[in-house]
This record gives sequence, C-alpha cells and structure tokens, in this order.
Amino acid sequence: MLEINHKKMNIPLIQGGMGVGVSLGNLAGHVAKCEAMGVISTAHPGYREEDFESNHREANIRALKKEIKKAQEISKGKGLVAINAMVAIKDYDELIEAALSEKIDAIISGAGLPLRLPELVKDHEVLIAPIVSSGKACKLIMKHWLKKYQRTPDFIVIEGALAGGHLGFKKEDLENQTYQSLEEIFQEVEQVVESFQLNIPVFVAGGIHQRSDVKHFFELGVDGIQVASRFIPTYECDASMKYKEAFLKAKKEEVGLVSSPVGMPGRAFQNAFVQKIKERYTNNGFNVSTSETPNLSFDKFTIWFDHNIQAFRDNISQDFDIIERSEEMWEIVPKNHSKATGIQTVADDFKSDLDHCYVFGDSFNDESMLRYVKHSIVMANGVQAMKDIAYFVTKDIEENGIAYALEKLNLI
Repeated sequence: MLEINHKKMNIPLIQGGMGVGVSLGNLAGHVAKCEAMGVISTAHPGYREEDFESNHREANIRALKKEIKKAQEISKGKGLVAINAMVAIKDYDELIEAALSEKIDAIISGAGLPLRLPELVKDHEVLIAPIVSSGKACKLIMKHWLKKYQRTPDFIVIEGALAGGHLGFKKEDLENQTYQSLEEIFQEVEQVVESFQLNIPVFVAGGIHQRSDVKHFFELGVDGIQVASRFIPTYECDASMKYKEAFLKAKKEEVGLVSSPVGMPGRAFQNAFVQKIKERYTNNGFNVSTSETPNLSFDKFTIWFDHNIQAFRDNISQDFDIIERSEEMWEIVPKNHSKATGIQTVADDFKSDLDHCYVFGDSFNDESMLRYVKHSIVMANGVQAMKDIAYFVTKDIEENGIAYALEKLNLI
C-alpha cells in the first residue's frame, strides 16, 4: 500500500490520462475501484456535448464535472480519482477549478511547467504532482513552488521518451534515439528530491508494457508506475469500440512521431487523419516553416499588423506562444519557452539561487520573468500592469533607471 498525505492506494499504479474521450469517468472509476489511481483527461472531455462546437469551454467544464461524479460513483470511495490537466490548454485554470469543486483527489499536470498549480489549489485538500522529463525540470518546479508557495509536490510523475503523449523531448532526439533513458531520468529526479531533503513518491511512465518492466523499475526503487496505452483495449475504457479495434490490429511500424495539439512531440498511428493534420501547416497558405524544415532556428519573431489576423493565430497557436505587446504587435516564441525559462537556465549554469537574481523589464513580454523572480524591477516608463507586480519601480530609462535601482538595492 502507498499512502500519500493521508490518501491511500493499495496498488501503486496510475492510469495515465488520455485525451479527447479515451480516459473519462468510466475507465478512471474502475481503476480507482481496484484501489489504484484512475485519471480523467481534461483535454476536451465535453466533445460529446451538444453545444461543444459553439461553446466548447462551458461544454468541457460541464462534462468534466459529470465525469468526475461518474468515476466517484463507480469507485465507491476506493482508490483515488484524479485529473490530468495540461498547462498548454486555454482553459487550464477553469478546468482545475471545476475539478476542485467536485472534490477531486489529485491533479497531475504536464505539457508545460505547472508553475502556478499550488496557487490554483490553495485552500483545497488535493494532491498535486508535476509531470517531468528531466531532473532539471523537476528542480525548477520544486524550487519555484517552495519559494513562492511554500509547497512541494505530493508525488512526481516522470514520463520518459517512450511515453505516448505530449513528450518533453526534442523531436530530433526521439528520432535519433539520443534521449536519456527512463532509468537515467529517475536517478536524476531522485537526486533532486534528496537535495531538498524530502521524501516524495516518484512514479515512472513510458514503455512499461509487461510484468518484467514493472519488476525492473520497482527494483530500481520507484514508488509506483503510470501506464496508459495498455488500458485502451479494455472493456472499461471510454474510447469507441472502433478505436479499440484499430488499436488491437495496429502494427509497430504504423506508430510514428507527430507534433501534438499543444506543440510537443507525441506518438500516433500514421493514418489518413494524421497525415491531413501534418499537411495543414504546409498547405494552409501561410509561409510558415514546420518541424520538417531543419534549418529554421529562432528565439522569437515579431509581427505587426493592421487588420484582423485571428486565422493566422489559430493556425500557429498549437506550436507557438503569442505575447500581445499591443493591439498591432505580437511577439511569437516557441511553445513553453519564455524569459522565465531563460532566467532559470542562467541561474542553473551559474549555480545561483533565484533569490540572488534581479531582473529588469518594462512591458508585457517581460511578464513571465517578472512574476518568476522575487526581485523584479520595472522601469518608470513601463506599462502600469507590470509596475503593479514589481518588487521595485525604478526611474525612467532616460534617467539612468537601471543604475538608480542597483544603487537603491545596494548592488553597486
């Protein structure tokens, strides 16, 4: 039996979240009934609702609540019922709020860094866990949670390169098989957890198919495993029978890498539908390079426009984050990259604590780092919204505001 902050699992297994109707209340409820952790995906749980096309946000929230109730009714208080919430989805906050209103047992969050998760669940007795694919990501999340919220993960899920969902690896590493093994990542994460002098259960996922795989990882010292794809052909799985049949008939060579809907590498059957999605970026009339173009390299690009370009935004939003600088100007950056992740990388390279980091900014494209670092300094000529979150507001840039702040904060 595994006990995590007074919540118990007799079987240390998490059924991984699978989006758009694959893991909903029926599967999650029956897994929990077996005294493991059943997980409902928050990726479009309302796709069967009548108003999904016209009002998908409300449809998803309504359906998520229904599916949680269904799982709880099936499990009858046994095991744990959880959700998997992707940071990259638009209604992340609202879906977490909906799950909390139904007294969900746990929230597992990935497809990005769930840096704000503790804030979203404050005042609720719910387990929270990040999904990580490296020791570096684990360290970043734990340091941020401790510093800003005085909270640590209740458990951690490591998804290795052989997992099926939204993978935290570079596509070229997956193609060339130059990625870290799940065993290596587990060792890294264990070292990170030990460095904080904490005892946090760690689950591993990706490529765990049979009893020998499970035995192998438990001998390495993991606290539990997460398995997803193995549940798809089961009677209890919420997916359609046709999908289950296709899954059972599929051959290994039919599975390939794709860019997932949130812009991360993932695995899917290479059928006609997937091919159509792949072609969307090359045949949509926009001159946008895709991951198939190896020579493209950039940190960000900026566009100015004088008319509505929502169609352009819709087409790129799965692969890029958009920072609205003004009504006529956007900055576009790779998904899940920001000035905050840059600050953490520099801090790690210099082995510096974030408490010793000072950042200067003035506009919306600085917001991620201004919120991430305690000592955030905003120029007097900056936008008011950034001044409102600043640790210190200095003089105008024309009045040597940077030097003024350094002197006032006793840095020079």
